[in-house]
Amino acid sequence: MDGKKKLLNKKNILRAAIILLALVIVGVGAGVLAKYLTEKEAFSGRLHVTAKLFTKMEIWEHEIVEDGDSYTLNDKLVTGNAYKLHPGITVPKDPAVYITGKTGLKGYLYVEVVDGVTEGSRSAIQYALADHWLDTGLTGQNRGKVYVYAVNGTPVEVTNADGANFSVQILAGNTVGVSESWEPESAMSGLELTFYAYMVQVQEGVNYQQAFTAAFMTSGD
Repeated sequence: MDGKKKLLNKKNILRAAIILLALVIVGVGAGVLAKYLTEKEAFSGRLHVTAKLFTKMEIWEHEIVEDGDSYTLNDKLVTGNAYKLHPGITVPKDPAVYITGKTGLKGYLYVEVVDGVTEGSRSAIQYALADHWLDTGLTGQNRGKVYVYAVNGTPVEVTNADGANFSVQILAGNTVGVSESWEPESAMSGLELTFYAYMVQVQEGVNYQQAFTAAFMTSGD
């Protein structure tokens, strides 16, 4: 699209991670990025966008409560939890993208998953993304896989039609599991499963893959 420009509305980038340290999963932080794609107007030069896609976008999960060999969740939102793991256990883990003050501007919502827990011998740690995340086939800024929010396999143009404040869960079943055959070893320490959230304004003639690439993967940001 001739004259297409990008106007950047950067939020603080905070990490959201599950860090596996031997028998412990620790979740820390959150990551968000948002951009507007704009067009250059022939008669007035660059178009200055003052409207926002949202007021705030964060990643949170509920705090766990240890109950013997199992865990439950309470109502407190936190940036991470620590678990004691053993073979065969499934623990509650409900990271979600929380959006406050969504405006009427249409935007594509993405998560990038940087997976450091399921390769090779690390496959003892089991998780899946919720059904409403569609694999874009793209690699993100942090070398992770990028997924777009979708319904029935079709990317959703998110607005405030269903409310200005809402959340979107990341993990299927809000759980992380451990294989029955897992044998803990020191080599398992320091593994990470990290989430980043992004949103970019929808533009006519620009699909969700092109929008993400233009907004977040173009040099010179």
